[in-house]
Amino acid sequence: MKIYSIGAIYNTRPIQVGKNTRKSHINQNTPSFGHNMTEAERKKAISDYLKYKDLARIYVSDNNEQIYKDSVADRIDSLRNKRAYKGWFSGATKLGKVKKLERLRIEKEEYENYLATKAKCRDILANDSFYKSLINTEDIEVYEIAKKLLMDNFSLNNVIAGYDEQKEELKRMVIEPIQRENLCSSTEKLPPAILLYGPIGCGKSKIAEFVGKEANCNVLKLNPNTSPRKFTGEVKSLLNEARKYYLAQKLLVDSKYEAHEYKSGNLQQKAEYAATLKSPRTIIVIDEVDKYFNPNSENSSDDIADMNKTFLKGILDHCSEIPDTNGATDAAGVTFFFTTNFPTRVDSEISLRNGKCTRLPVSMPDNNDIQNILKFYLDNYSNQKIREAINNGKDLKLVNTEQIPYKSYVTIAAPNKKNGALTGAGIERAVKQATENYIDNKDRYINLQLAQMLTGAKYRVSPEKLDEYQKEIELMGKKYKDIDEKEEFELLSDLDELDMITDSQKIRLEYLKGIYSLEKKDIL
Repeated sequence: MKIYSIGAIYNTRPIQVGKNTRKSHINQNTPSFGHNMTEAERKKAISDYLKYKDLARIYVSDNNEQIYKDSVADRIDSLRNKRAYKGWFSGATKLGKVKKLERLRIEKEEYENYLATKAKCRDILANDSFYKSLINTEDIEVYEIAKKLLMDNFSLNNVIAGYDEQKEELKRMVIEPIQRENLCSSTEKLPPAILLYGPIGCGKSKIAEFVGKEANCNVLKLNPNTSPRKFTGEVKSLLNEARKYYLAQKLLVDSKYEAHEYKSGNLQQKAEYAATLKSPRTIIVIDEVDKYFNPNSENSSDDIADMNKTFLKGILDHCSEIPDTNGATDAAGVTFFFTTNFPTRVDSEISLRNGKCTRLPVSMPDNNDIQNILKFYLDNYSNQKIREAINNGKDLKLVNTEQIPYKSYVTIAAPNKKNGALTGAGIERAVKQATENYIDNKDRYINLQLAQMLTGAKYRVSPEKLDEYQKEIELMGKKYKDIDEKEEFELLSDLDELDMITDSQKIRLEYLKGIYSLEKKDIL
C-alpha cells in the first residue's frame, strides 16, 4: 500500500568549510567541519559519512517511505507506553492515549526527518570526495577493508539461497548498523525485535543466527525445549548474560586505537585487527515464539500466557536504549529474533506493531527462488563433494550448473494441490541426496537423481499443511492491511478537517469512507 505524504519543504543552504562554500541539503544540525575539527567532531564525521553512504542504497530508491512509516509507529508506541496507567477497577495496565493532533505533529516531524535523511544521502553520493577531504580517510579505508574482510569471512548471500529481498532488508536494519557501530564507534538505533514468519523448513532460524554471524556480534538462543512456565526466567538469564558480555566486549572495542596491533600496523593490519573484535551487541533468537503465548501449549495456562506476553512487551520497550548509559536495563543492546509458523497466534501488540517488532515473511520459495536455490547447492555443495571424490580416485564429472534444465526442475518443485510443495530446506536435502547417490554410483546420472529426489514425497510439505500455512499468511496480511487502512483513514480525516488534504488524498479518503465508520477513534 502506498504511503500517503504529508508534505514538507526543505531548503538548500551553503555550508562554510574553510575557504570553500558549497551547496548542500544537509540540515542545520550538521556541524561545519574545518581543518581544526575536534576528535569528537572527526569521529562523528566518519560515522555520519559511513552511515549515510550505506543508507543511500535505500533512501534514493523509489519505494523507501516504509522507513518513515516505521519511525512514526515507533514514536507513537513509545508515547503510549510512557502514558500507561492501571485501571482503578481491574488493576490491569492500560496503554495511554495519543491525541490526533499529537499524531499529526509526530508524522510531520518524522516526515521532515525522512526528507532530511534522504537529502543527506543524495549529498553524500554527489560529494563523496568532498566529504572524504573533511575527515581522516584512513579510518574510512580501515572500515571499508574490515567490512570486506567480515563479508569474505561470512555473508548471508554465501550460505542462504533465494530470499534476496529479506536479506537486503536485514542488512539495512541490523547488519550494517552493528558493523558501523563496532568499527567506527557510532551509536545507531536497531529494531527491538524482528518476527520471521512462514512455513516450516523455510530457513527462519538459520537466517536469524546467520544475521548475527555476518554482523559479527554475540548470538544467544533460547533452548527450544523451554516450557512456557519457565520462559520468563530463561529469557531473564539470557538478558543478564548479554549485559555482562556487552560491558566486557565494549572495553575491548573502545581501546582499539590504543592497541599495539592497531597503532603500529598498516591499513590492512589495522583492518584485520578491527575485524577480529566482535560487536558488543547481542541477538537473542527465540524459535516458535507463539507457543509461549498459547494457553493450550504444554505446561501453560491463561495466566502463564498472559504473563509471558506482558513480560516480553515490557522488555521490547528497552531494547533500543543505549547500553552503556547510566540506568540502562539488561535489555539494552539486545535485538530479538522471533520465528513462528503461525504468526496469527503471536500477540498482536508484538506481531502487528512495527514500533515493537518488524515483520518479515519468509514464505515458500517462488519459481525464481527455486532456481536460485538449486544452482546455489549444485555450485556450493554438489561440486564441492564431487571434487573431493575425484581427489580420492573416483571417476566422476563436475556438474555444469549453467546447462542444468532449471525450468523442468522448477515445474517439479513448484507448489501444487496434489503433491504439496518443497521448502528451501527440502530442495537443499534433495540436491544433497542426489549428489550422494551420484558419487556412490556414477551411472545414476545426477540430473535423473535430482528429478527423482525433487518428486519424492520425502522432502515435501503436504497439501494439507501447505493450505494451513497459506491461510495463516493471508490472515496475517489482512490484519496488517486492516490496521494500516484504519490508521490512514484517521489521518486523512484529520487532514480534511484541518484543510491540509490534497486532491489525491481526498480520493483515497472517499474510498476509505466506504469501508470504515466516520466515527473518530484512537486507533493507535
